[in-house]
Amino acid sequence: MSLLFLLGASELSVPIEQAAAVTDACAKLRILSDEHVFCENEFRFTVPMHREREIIFAMQAASVSCRTVSRKGILSVLEKYRARVGLLVGVFLFALIVPLASGIVWQIDIVGNSVLSDGDVLSALQGAGLTLGTRLSRIDTDSIERRALVVEGRISWISVNMSGTTAYVEIRERIDADRPQRTKPYANIVSCEDAMIVGIETYAGMATVRKGSYVRKGEMLINGIIYKETLGTYPTYADGRVIGRIRKQFEFELPYRYSFLEDTGRRSVALGVNIFGKEIIFSPFSDEYDSYRLTSRTYAATEGRKTLPFYVTVNTTFEQMPKFRYRSPRNAQEDAMRLLSELIDAEYPDAEIVEKRITVTEGESSLILCADVTLDCEIGRVSEFDIDN
Repeated sequence: MSLLFLLGASELSVPIEQAAAVTDACAKLRILSDEHVFCENEFRFTVPMHREREIIFAMQAASVSCRTVSRKGILSVLEKYRARVGLLVGVFLFALIVPLASGIVWQIDIVGNSVLSDGDVLSALQGAGLTLGTRLSRIDTDSIERRALVVEGRISWISVNMSGTTAYVEIRERIDADRPQRTKPYANIVSCEDAMIVGIETYAGMATVRKGSYVRKGEMLINGIIYKETLGTYPTYADGRVIGRIRKQFEFELPYRYSFLEDTGRRSVALGVNIFGKEIIFSPFSDEYDSYRLTSRTYAATEGRKTLPFYVTVNTTFEQMPKFRYRSPRNAQEDAMRLLSELIDAEYPDAEIVEKRITVTEGESSLILCADVTLDCEIGRVSEFDIDN
């Protein structure tokens, strides 16, 4: 049975009184049969799957009713999943890579980061010579630690320890790690809006405006050149927080008749196999649509609590066609108010709304909304400079 299992086997059944005909047919066709079983009303036997149709035709020619009960074996599995090419390729690659990957880094665990994202730390480690797929024999943790501090200036201390195929990384961030990286030694703080100053806090440098004063866009708020009678003039990297009151106008038109996209029911699937960050796309069954909606599901490979750097992504594309709907003036006004809030949040996410004046005009085919909004927000922007000797 082991040979039949490797080749793929089909279990067939004939009436019990025709058992002798099976033996004769298999001998005449030189077909290997196995697992002869007598049941209540039938005789079951197993033959190689690739010769299943041959024996069935032979039995029908002898006026013997013959049917397939089941199929099993490796070829049967391949036949069942023949349309899922990407899945089979992914399983094959996974089975091939896992035994060969004991000598490379499969996982990097990072702790201690709050401002820096895992992506920032992984980028610094990559620049220092450590990434997924790096051979263990090439890893020098002392060298990686030193180079990572140079690559990412927002890290003040880092420790890299290897345990099997996992790298455990612990970091300490600089106190000012949440601030933009400096590219020049000195800087001023300038205004990015026309505004009235409502609050100012200076941490480094000299304030050039006062609360209640008006400033134009680009005007200096905190000077990076400090003058002290005892020390004279010297430059620094200005730092501070300036809150300004600004006024913004928003205007947009919402038609009562509008279009939207609706699924047609047609869809296609594409498979992606990602190994150590390199992706291979299998899309033998995908179609291109003019308008579509895409959903993606990722199946990761795990070993215990470890997530291995190998996963399969199934992208399903749903075809969509444009449809039309109508909304009442009241619904259009509700949509306009929601859109206004989204615009303010997108442009000024940390702003406080002081005043909001809204005018709504209802036309024959659309609604027009005009909004005059007063906001308190941070207007200081860093402007770096250098001093030529």
